[in-house]
Amino acid sequence: MTASAKIWDPQTWNRYAYARSNPLAYIDPSGMAEVSAAACAQDKHCVTVNVNVIWDKGLSDSQKTAFEKNQLQNAKDQYGDADIDLKVTYTEGSVTRNGDNISVSKSAIKAGARNVAVTDEVLTDRGKSGRNGTTAVSFVAPNGTDLPHEMAHQFTGDTNPGIVNGFLSKDPTGFLLGLSDTYADFSNDFERAWMRNLDQHSGVMSHYLFASVFNHDAAVFQKTIQPTTKPQ
Repeated sequence: MTASAKIWDPQTWNRYAYARSNPLAYIDPSGMAEVSAAACAQDKHCVTVNVNVIWDKGLSDSQKTAFEKNQLQNAKDQYGDADIDLKVTYTEGSVTRNGDNISVSKSAIKAGARNVAVTDEVLTDRGKSGRNGTTAVSFVAPNGTDLPHEMAHQFTGDTNPGIVNGFLSKDPTGFLLGLSDTYADFSNDFERAWMRNLDQHSGVMSHYLFASVFNHDAAVFQKTIQPTTKPQ
């Protein structure tokens, strides 16, 4: 419940007065707020990001339901605080693992979307994300908590191929890459926590600091993964 309180608005400190004493008009059980597609269309600041959920073969209906109700809804609520609408579609695919390498069938990957493969091949506490040109894929466990975290890595460019990531990947010790990953994990988690508690789109600090960073980065991300059609 404390995620709904804002230091500049004392009325929100009172748990009895949660939802402005009008629960019929204001419903926000998580303390965060998903942005609907209709509301996003009316807001010039709102960004729509396409998300393609890929169900790995063998997942049960209960695992799929758990993912949608927990990880996916949590991501919608968290990034709703930055005026980001997650437009979700679904496909079926096949995930394979070979040691530390994990991949999903190319036929399941959707162009112009942030692909999320939901699979038992990922440990509950270890999601994984990668980017190759316009293709962005994350792997998360159906009963884990990684999706909002992995989305932050994609939005902020941590997975983008480039000189820095190319250099880090060639370190034979893996120390520099591990250090970089640790820093990215900490900074992204800190920024999301700040956004949830102090910097939501509905407050007086609207589009300020970290909420605006995620909002801007999500717009850049969607633009860079969107395939372009060259004139014939």
